[in-house]
Formats: sequence, structure tokens, C-alpha cells
Amino acid sequence: MTLLLGIDVGTTGTKSLLLDSEKGVVAEAERPNQLHSINPGWAEEDTSEWWRNVCATTRELVEGVDV
Repeated sequence: MTLLLGIDVGTTGTKSLLLDSEKGVVAEAERPNQLHSINPGWAEEDTSEWWRNVCATTRELVEGVDV
């Protein structure tokens, strides 16, 4: 079985999925990203949160599939 890991770090959340080359999507996981707006018209995100979310969603995918 060949598995591919897809990760999308977007404005509102981090989404990860595990794909089997023959079966398609095997597992999906998502975590929200918090948007910080300290001034009008500003938007900032915490890159440490992105990394924590990538680690958490990847761990969830691997734990949920017989690899």
C-alpha cells in the first residue's frame, strides 16, 4: 500500500488527509487556526499553532490507520 500525506495550512484551519494510491482518501483530520486581530484591518496567526496542528492532525491520521 502506498500512502500519501496531504497538509493544508489555511487561514481558518489546518487540514490533513491520508491518501491510498488505489483507494483514495483513507483518513482526514482538522484543527482550527486562531486569527488574531489586534488592530482594525490587521490579521495575524501564530506559526507555532500551525506546527502544533500539523503534528496533531498527522498523529491522528497515523493512529487511525493500520500502517
